[in-house]
Amino acid sequence: MMRQRDERGSVTVWGALIALVLITVIGITVDLTGQVNAQQRAHDLAQQAGRTAANQVQAAQIMRGQSPQIDTAAARAAAGAYLAAAGVKGTVRITGPTSLSVNVSVEYQPRFLGAIGVGAKTVSGDATIQLSRIVAVCPVLDPELRSFTGYWPVPVRHGMTLGELARMFNAEHKIGARLTVVPMTGYRRDMWFDETGIAWVNPSPNLRSLN
Repeated sequence: MMRQRDERGSVTVWGALIALVLITVIGITVDLTGQVNAQQRAHDLAQQAGRTAANQVQAAQIMRGQSPQIDTAAARAAAGAYLAAAGVKGTVRITGPTSLSVNVSVEYQPRFLGAIGVGAKTVSGDATIQLSRIVAVCPVLDPELRSFTGYWPVPVRHGMTLGELARMFNAEHKIGARLTVVPMTGYRRDMWFDETGIAWVNPSPNLRSLN
């Protein structure tokens, strides 16, 4: 009788230990996933702040038909305002007449590890923006006309890839999707579609060809 009680006690201890290990593993996994998502958010915000800054170009040069150059003061102010509205800290560095870089820091508070005394972690994201020699002059979607075909008020000719659009929508709408965009190789911003060597697939009944 005594031996049976000892065996039951041993099973109970082992069960408790296994449960503790499982909870610990799950908790650490949740925190690591949260940290990765925070880093992805930092990267997305850096990209969007960079694009916001890059929109601040010297208008006089464009009017003369010259290649656009960044208005340094306006670019810093625009990126700073975007990051402040997003509730994060960041820095903007003008690296040339047509290029800039943005670094964003995001604080992540671990849930499981935080309960045992581990403090907040700071993760960062970087983005480098290069102005294209092509300047898009075209209308922007009116916000009141948004629909499933007009998802976001961007210029008709926005010059962004699908991956960049996905990152922008994810950040601007605060969707929080675990989004992974695979970078393209051999792609340049100033390419026309027929220069990519990719077969044309009609994206819409209204876009049946490149012509």
